Amino acid sequence: MVLFFVLSGFVLDIVFQRVAQTPYLDYAWKRFCRIYIPFAAAILLAALLTALAVNQGVAGLSEWFHGKSWTDPVSFELIVAHLSMDGIASHSSLNNVMWSLVHEMRISLAFPLVMLVVLRGVPATLAAIAIVLLFTELTAPLVTPDTLLASLNATLYYSTYFAAGALLSVRRDDVARRASEMKPLWVLATIAVCVTLLAVPPGIKGSEFLFGIASVVLIALGANVLQRFLNVAPLVWLRRVSFSLYLVHLLILLATFRIFDGVLSPLGISLLVIVVSLAATELCLRLVEMPAMSLGRRLPLSKAKGAPFASP
Repeated sequence: MVLFFVLSGFVLDIVFQRVAQTPYLDYAWKRFCRIYIPFAAAILLAALLTALAVNQGVAGLSEWFHGKSWTDPVSFELIVAHLSMDGIASHSSLNNVMWSLVHEMRISLAFPLVMLVVLRGVPATLAAIAIVLLFTELTAPLVTPDTLLASLNATLYYSTYFAAGALLSVRRDDVARRASEMKPLWVLATIAVCVTLLAVPPGIKGSEFLFGIASVVLIALGANVLQRFLNVAPLVWLRRVSFSLYLVHLLILLATFRIFDGVLSPLGISLLVIVVSLAATELCLRLVEMPAMSLGRRLPLSKAKGAPFASP
C-alpha cells in the first residue's frame, strides 16, 4: 500500500500545480467528489451484497477472509459508521480496503499544507518527514488502539509518504532523466533489493519508504524497460479503472465465494470472481466514478477568482 501513498503524493502535486490559483473550497470539493462519492457508493453496494449473500465464512479460507469482513448484521447505524470514515477497524467490516481511503481523503484535504513544506526544497522536506516519523513513533504507544485518535496519528504517519511522492514530482524532470538512463539490469536489481528489504521479517526500518519511492521512480518517471511494458493496452485499461477496481474487487470476491460455495469448485469460483470483478469495475467507472468527477468540475463551491489555496 505504501507504493500507492507515494504515488498519490506524486499525482496530487501535479494537480496542485495545475490548480494552484483555485480557491481551496473548489479544490476540496473536487477531492471530495473524486474519493468520497465512489467510496460511499461502494459501501452501499457492500451493504446490499452483505444482506443478500450467505452471511457466514467459507470453510478452508483464511481468517482474514471470513473473520474480518461481513461479520456484523447490516443496519442503518453500521452504514453510517462506515460513511463517517473515522478509521476505526470495526467500522470497515463491509469493505475493509476502505482503511487506506480514510487516510487518502484526509491527506488530500490537507495536501496544500504538505506542499507548503515540499516547495521549500529537499532539506526542509526530509527534515519534516523525519520529525513526523519520530513523533508518530513516539506517540503511537500512548494512544488507545483502534480509536479515532489512533487513526489520526496513522494519517499523520502516512502523510510522510505523500510528501515523499510530492517531492519526487517537484523534481521529476531531473529524476526522470536519471531513471531513463538506467540499464535494465540495474532496474531489475533495484526492484529485487526493494522487495527483499520489504519482505524481510519484521521489515527493515525504512524499507517501506525505499520500496515506495524506488517504485514510483522506476514506474512513473521513465525506466524505459518498464515504460514499454506498462503501456500495453490491457495495463492502460487497468490504470484507467484502478480506483473502481480497488473499490469493488473485495466485494465481488466475498459475495461470489459465499454464494457459490459448494456449487462451483474453488477454481471455478476464482475464475468467476475475475470476470465479474472486471465487468463490475467498468460499470463502477461509468456509472459512479466518472459522474462523480464530472460533478466536481461542474459545481464549484466558490466563485472567487485568483484566490490560490497555497502559494507556490
